[in-house]
Parts: sequence; C-alpha cells; structure tokens
Amino acid sequence: MKKLIAASGLALTLFGGGVQAVVINPGFETGDFTGWSTAGTVSVIGPGGGGPTEGLSQALLTNSANQDLSAFLGVALPSNMGGGAITQTFSVASVATLEFDWNFLTNENTPSGTYNDFAFYVLDGVVTVLADTFSTFGPGDLGFSEQTGYATVSVPISAGSHALAFGVVDVSDQIIDSGLLVDRITVTTVSEPASLTLFGLGLASLTFMRRRASA
Repeated sequence: MKKLIAASGLALTLFGGGVQAVVINPGFETGDFTGWSTAGTVSVIGPGGGGPTEGLSQALLTNSANQDLSAFLGVALPSNMGGGAITQTFSVASVATLEFDWNFLTNENTPSGTYNDFAFYVLDGVVTVLADTFSTFGPGDLGFSEQTGYATVSVPISAGSHALAFGVVDVSDQIIDSGLLVDRITVTTVSEPASLTLFGLGLASLTFMRRRASA
C-alpha cells in the first residue's frame, strides 16, 4: 500500500504543478551576464531600487553609452534613440508563462515630450514599452532622481523557441540618463501529456492493488 500511495502522489503532484523551463542565469545570481548577450552600459548589482526581488543580484541597464540597439535586437528603433540592452534565446516544450520584475529609473524631467526616455522588453521581435517619462514615479535611487518602483509582467507564450530582450533608451539627447532594473525572470510550463500519463499510472496501480487485496 505504501508503494501505491507514493505512485499516486507523484502523479497528482506533477499534474497540479509546474515545470521550470531553462533560462540561463534568470536572476543574475552568477554576478555577471552569463547566458546573456549585452550591448551598451549594463551591470549586475546588489541591493538598490527596491531590489533584488529574488536572490542577491539584479541587472541594471542604462542608456549612458547611447548605443544603437536596432541591429543588436533585430528591431527597428528610431535613429534618435540609443541605450543599453540584454538578450537571450530560450525554448519551452509546451504552453508556458513568462514572468519578470522591472523598475524604470530616470534623471529626465517627468513628463518630457521631447526627451521621453523609456524602458522596454522585446519578445520574439515585438517591442513593448514598460515605462517612460509619463509614468508614475516615486523618489529615486542608485543615482537616479525618480523611479517607478518594481512591478511584475506576466506573458503567456507558446511552445518553441523565444527571443527575449530588455532595454532602455535615450530619446533625442545623450546627456540625461535613465536606467532599467530587471530581476526574477521565470518561465513556468505545465507538461500535460506527461502529467496525465503519470496520473493514469497512479490510477492503474490503485486498481491493481485493490484487485490483489480482494483476491
């Protein structure tokens, strides 16, 4: 009976839980950008800006180098924008959820229609703005006058290979800096076919043990 309980428990646990897909160095706990490609001024830091949100490290991207990111990211950005970015490609075997924490920091006047620096992420070639100078800010940190504070993004993704990037850019000037903190990048999948198979094996074991008990 103990073997039956163990088998059934394994099946039920896997059926209800998630399996972590592999994103290399998702929380930057190596202290560097192992697994990531980088452009511009980026660094791995410890506490600051309300983070890290997990572990001991977080990534800080700034636009101080004002590097052209269009070719690096494979997306079209206007010529008056430059900054810093990181990118990595990963794969998942089934439908999953991508989640990460972020915080936009700036020294620009807020709001600023002319110098509207912004932070963004890119998923499979689609650029999504996280925050700009029109966002809601609180007191800054890490040498920046203002920050949005950490927030979390959750995005559903399909099975297959995905290109993920984070970046922050200057707009129209190269004088006043902005930054983006990133941490706790996770990809959680539910492997339904494998879970259902194990669940079925658990039920089969239950039937077999009942028959033996009644024999």
